[in-house]
Amino acid sequence: MKAFFQKNLINLILCLGELIVGILLLVNPEGFTQAIVMALGAAVAVLGVLNVIRYFRTKPVQAAMERRLAYGLGQLALGAFFLTQSGWLVNLFGVLTRLYGVAVLVLALFRIQQFVDARRLKLPRGGMFSGVTALFTLAYAAMILFLPETTWIFIGVMLLLEALMDILILVFERKAL
Repeated sequence: MKAFFQKNLINLILCLGELIVGILLLVNPEGFTQAIVMALGAAVAVLGVLNVIRYFRTKPVQAAMERRLAYGLGQLALGAFFLTQSGWLVNLFGVLTRLYGVAVLVLALFRIQQFVDARRLKLPRGGMFSGVTALFTLAYAAMILFLPETTWIFIGVMLLLEALMDILILVFERKAL
């Protein structure tokens, strides 16, 4: 058993991460997203501090060429923006989600074109897979465009299912060995 955990430690950690993120997305998607934005802001701010410190610890000629002060100050500003305006950025995700929905809709239209072309060209099976894919893509686009808040729930459920599948694969792999 110990060998199993040592061999699969990374996979088990990834499964645990998928489970945690999936649950958090189902419980409070906006709060979780805001926390991610704030954590990203903190990480960028820390990088900014490190670049500013590095600038002043580097010889002047080399420091002038590397421009670490400008990078560091920019990272500090961006980190501060993410930390203080995380709610605004989360709201921006709604707009970005809808733009993504439009892109998926365009993809669905091209897949419908493929399906109709396959039928008209009398290809074997009439492009059945293209038709099924077109329907799934169209349904996904509709979900994103008309129910954008469900996108997070969908992602959360998919992460939970993926984690479950990963765990089952590990268990069956162990039994097969």
